[in-house]
Amino acid sequence: MSASQTLSRGVRMLEIVADSPTNLSIAEIAEKMEVHRSIAYRILRTLEDHRLLARDEAGRIRPASGLATLARSVQRDLQNTALPELTKLANTLSMTAFVAVWEHDLCTTLVSVEPAHSHRAIVHRPGTRHGMDVGAPPIAIQSNYTRNQWDAMNTGWTTASRCVTRRSMGMPAAWMRSSAA
Repeated sequence: MSASQTLSRGVRMLEIVADSPTNLSIAEIAEKMEVHRSIAYRILRTLEDHRLLARDEAGRIRPASGLATLARSVQRDLQNTALPELTKLANTLSMTAFVAVWEHDLCTTLVSVEPAHSHRAIVHRPGTRHGMDVGAPPIAIQSNYTRNQWDAMNTGWTTASRCVTRRSMGMPAAWMRSSAA
């Protein structure tokens, strides 16, 4: 087995555990990874040694504190710069403010701030990921580019799918025409 396959499997295990709303058994993880349980156990032990995954009282696997250390360092300068501005914005508007970044085919929330004195706020957790065809952040990202610029970047999202995305999000047809160059 190549080192890259082992690394890929380890990352895949982290993604499976992180994306699950509940702690998982090793059998569930092995099934989702499509590997034998013995392979999943070896990967799990390595990730436990690095404090990236841990087991709960029932032996089910959950994310561990080492992931928070890794997450804290992601685009640190952007997070540090954005945090004071997001805090002001969230408190001024009494709504959650966040920064989402675009990498490859995903939009990921990097940092989020809820208003200090609001009884109701939509929570948008850091690390939330979704495709570039779901939600407002991808539309905001796409709106920074003309149709020709977007198509030239070879994002994997065609102009047609971009227009469908905007229509499905209820964007006015006039806005779509004015933003398409």
